[in-house]
Amino acid sequence: MRTLRYPSATPALLPSASGISVLQFSTFVILLVLATSTVSAAVRTSAKSGRWRAGSTWIGGKVPSATDEVVIASNHQVEFDGPANHQDECAKLTIQAGAMLYFSPSATSFQVGGNGPGVPGGIDVAGVLTVRAGVTVEIDPDGNAAAEEDGVTVRAGGELRMLGTVIHQGQAATVVSDDNTSNIAFSDPALSMGSQTAPYRVVWRSGQRKGRWYDIASFSQGVLSLDYRSRSNAERLGEPDYRTGLASVSGRTVTGSGTQWTAATGDGSWWWCAADGIQRRVRIVRVISPTSLWLAKDYGPSACSFPSSYVLRDENQPSAAADSSERILPGDSYQVILPATLRSRNGSDDNFDEQIFVRLERGSTYLFWNASFESLGKEAWKPSAGSGIRIVGFQGPASKGMINTVEIYRYGGDAAIEWEDSGNFDADWLFLHWAHPMVTRNEGHGVKIQTTTPEGSADNVRIRNARFDRTNDDFVWWNTPCGGTSGVYDSIGKYCPN
Repeated sequence: MRTLRYPSATPALLPSASGISVLQFSTFVILLVLATSTVSAAVRTSAKSGRWRAGSTWIGGKVPSATDEVVIASNHQVEFDGPANHQDECAKLTIQAGAMLYFSPSATSFQVGGNGPGVPGGIDVAGVLTVRAGVTVEIDPDGNAAAEEDGVTVRAGGELRMLGTVIHQGQAATVVSDDNTSNIAFSDPALSMGSQTAPYRVVWRSGQRKGRWYDIASFSQGVLSLDYRSRSNAERLGEPDYRTGLASVSGRTVTGSGTQWTAATGDGSWWWCAADGIQRRVRIVRVISPTSLWLAKDYGPSACSFPSSYVLRDENQPSAAADSSERILPGDSYQVILPATLRSRNGSDDNFDEQIFVRLERGSTYLFWNASFESLGKEAWKPSAGSGIRIVGFQGPASKGMINTVEIYRYGGDAAIEWEDSGNFDADWLFLHWAHPMVTRNEGHGVKIQTTTPEGSADNVRIRNARFDRTNDDFVWWNTPCGGTSGVYDSIGKYCPN
């Protein structure tokens, strides 16, 4: 939001005792302000139901631009009829009670820009926002690292629907490649896909890789290839480097002098001799003692044959990011899905300050089905805040509050999902991955379930088929006397200490 800037009056413009009248001076100042001030962003309000790109849909007949704040008025249904612009569709979007935004079959992407650092933006939903399969909604959080500023807020009576689609459900017939050094490839004669594979993702439903999501690298003649570096196997960047003391290496053994290596920082991390360079890095299998490491393979000839400077890049977890114990086997089941996606435009593995939020206020509803949420929450917000998806006061039926085959990838703050003063939490196939590595102590939970008032029942909390990878704290943090059939069932968790 650009603000009006008023010029300071100069001495030559001030009225004298015998000169300009008060009325003349006031009129002159008003004209001067209008002539020299910048113009605020326009507000474009819907005139009726219709297509986003049609001028007749909007009051004044003008299609919204990247700098406009858009309001879909009550009882209007607007269809976004992409394809996407090369710029944002608007700076902020408000969907009033009884209104709806949905996406045409041709739409693939919808961008909401920023309206200035410190100015709340994003999408405000009092009506219904429906994101269908194959659509990615991106929000630019303006780069304001210290404020919970831009994201999606669902008000009382509003509903957020993320509705992806299962394209194929099958089994691996033969495994062509799965060695954590190249793409994962397997055959499935029953799978038939077109040439366009980029929007699709594979979700494993059984076996060692159960719960992991992968981007498709290619598909040809019944062989599906997955990018082994995508999603859960990508290396986390931005980790701290430890260089205390000196170290020498011989074969798979690293011997330190003046070092204080611990399992919390060493196991599963990278080690290399500083003089050899990062390209020579090798995984650490285990920390034997504060002055001894055991590597995953023979390091080979090194400039650290004698005690020298080294680098230990902390992966902040007890095992490697690409877990060597996980393999697919013939018969393992999987799904190809076309997800509905909500993400920060700029959130990345080494930039958790460019994240957004999802807030469902008391009285709102949601349906997350085959959905992907990327870069949610923010570590820089105050402690006990900044969760990715925060649901407050939901006590509705399961049909208005379901989570099934949902991924939350890259999250910071207090938790990936914060479930507060709510009941009937029903989550199936929930995958939470890659918490912020530098969160405040006791933050970075997978799911946080709590009650703050006596009437805030947390009964009937069910989490099935869940996977919590690289979580900085608890997988599920309970601060409530949960009852009913509450529990976590058939889940995989990997603890990552702070």
